[in-house]
Amino acid sequence: MSGGNSFRDSITSRGLALVRWPLVMCIVAVHVFADSPFVAGGIDYTPGTAVSALTLFVRAFLSENGVATFFFISGFLFMAGGQLDKTKYRSKVGRRVHSLLVPYMLWNLIALLYFLVLVWHSATDGVDIAGWLGGFVMSRHSAMPHDPAMWFIRDLMLCVAAVPPMYVLMKHKWPSLAVLCLMFAVCVCIFPASGSYAQLVVSALVFFFWGMWMAMHYPDLAGVFRRVFVPCLVLYPLLGGLLMVLYPANESMAMVVKCLSLIVVVPLVVDIACWCAGRGMVANRFLTGAAFFVFASHCIVLFHFKVLVFYLVQPRSEAAMALTFVCMYVLLLGFLLGTFAILKRVFPAIANLLTGKR
Repeated sequence: MSGGNSFRDSITSRGLALVRWPLVMCIVAVHVFADSPFVAGGIDYTPGTAVSALTLFVRAFLSENGVATFFFISGFLFMAGGQLDKTKYRSKVGRRVHSLLVPYMLWNLIALLYFLVLVWHSATDGVDIAGWLGGFVMSRHSAMPHDPAMWFIRDLMLCVAAVPPMYVLMKHKWPSLAVLCLMFAVCVCIFPASGSYAQLVVSALVFFFWGMWMAMHYPDLAGVFRRVFVPCLVLYPLLGGLLMVLYPANESMAMVVKCLSLIVVVPLVVDIACWCAGRGMVANRFLTGAAFFVFASHCIVLFHFKVLVFYLVQPRSEAAMALTFVCMYVLLLGFLLGTFAILKRVFPAIANLLTGKR
């Protein structure tokens, strides 16, 4: 059996496949359960205590977890096998043109067209060709591209481009670990600048290179992370509870703790997934295939979907608003999964392009 097949058949590989859809659900939840005010059907909805508490819970226990784990997994999978030469690197980069760059450009184009059709006609900015083109990388108003979810793919491509010098360094186990620790310290310091480009790109590099380092020196993730499962399982709820206290009191300190908590979350998520894989659980092929589609599309439609749901339901109490948010989350996932299923059935070539042939 070849080394590649051996890895694909391993518990680690099957565990990482299992975790893709739950992580996307986590990311969508963080974006859905936001307590910013909005208007639907002429009614001004200002989330009250119940919705704010729900948002705080999601933020404390789920925010940042999904993308950090995805970056870690991406780095690990890029270096699965532990060895890299020019031929292998070029081959991996070539595959990622189809799996990353093509979907990145298409989803940003879709987001731009969506904006032009539904929003631009009522905007006052006028024609802004330079802004529209620049938005394929970063908008003028934020560090996000047209499709906000695509910042992950943008920075993941940057991580891939930075692999060669890091690979040379990571051949030296302990010096490279020292560099990683220094990078993580920088990440902790700038994490309070949430949403800034510096915060996004440094955190991306840290977790991608952590995964890459593990693949080179400790490829048996299931075995290595099993050793820290109990401490991580104990720390996760404690840190989540601390964050629920800190976020309302001190946002900057909360973001520092959130960054530190990610070194607990990543092993915990991977270990739970590998535990499930070791007991025969197999990733659902449809959900795994749909995960990227749901991830890429949800930010584009989220606001108008929320307005539509609240326009139809028109909740009058705080409890009803909180329940509506929960229902909206379920309905959004169902709507996007249904859309992907139809697209996959009717236009499979387009579905493959949009998902990088996942």
